[in-house]
Amino acid sequence: MSTDRAEARDQILDAAARHIEHYGLDRTTIDDIARETGVSRATIYRYFEDRYEIVLSLIGKRARTLIEKIREIIRDEPSYAGKLTVGMIELVDRGRRDPILGSLISSDTALLGTRLLDSSHLATDLTEELWQSVLEEGVAKGEFREDLDITQACAWLSYTEMILVGRLELADVTVPQLRRMLEAHLVPGFTRA
Repeated sequence: MSTDRAEARDQILDAAARHIEHYGLDRTTIDDIARETGVSRATIYRYFEDRYEIVLSLIGKRARTLIEKIREIIRDEPSYAGKLTVGMIELVDRGRRDPILGSLISSDTALLGTRLLDSSHLATDLTEELWQSVLEEGVAKGEFREDLDITQACAWLSYTEMILVGRLELADVTVPQLRRMLEAHLVPGFTRA
């Protein structure tokens, strides 16, 4: 294990991800993560307070990687409504396919995932990282409502994202159907009348 604190934390998070992907979140303990990392339980506690902190750090790391991909995808969208629609579609699709992010919000572990994300405000914070500048620019350019409360909009988007990531496969919704739903029901809440 690396002697650099940041690298060591990343090694632990990578080991936690491998174990969670294979056995699931419910069946992943500090002992499992220590074994997967090849270190003692005490070493894990030098870098993380508890399993909760490991899981939140892992979610943050994976979500920030996803956020960067989404930013690249929506960069060339000509309208802010298009950025919001395409970004949500990509976020939902990629979030569902990510074995860690998707599993936290899936039906099997939804309660645990929702409690983790809500209690830490991580979901809302990550949503703001992705959408705040898009929404602010959309307001400044006159495409989004000038009375749009960015903080509340991001909170609402974070709940919408969690619902869509966790439940969309149960509804058997295709990407074109999701696009139509977002354009009909999500975008109008942001755009000027």
